Amino acid sequence: MYSWRDVAVRTVRVYDEAAASERDDSLLARMQRYAACGPWAGRAFAVIAALGHLYWKWLEWRVPASDIELAVDWPRSFVPEE
Repeated sequence: MYSWRDVAVRTVRVYDEAAASERDDSLLARMQRYAACGPWAGRAFAVIAALGHLYWKWLEWRVPASDIELAVDWPRSFVPEE
């Protein structure tokens, strides 16, 4: 039977596994992974990633992260009631 509680438990499990991953997410490592996607698509993905990185740096320059209010941490033990 479909249950929101089951969905919440599975979602938390997926997020915990993603947070525990040890993958290198540096720009250079991502560009190498994109380039491995093929001769044309890999280059296109790498260009899009580079443009996205430049846009992110420009946004960071316009509004520094230190000027943004941090969100309050949500309690990790929270599981919705049925």
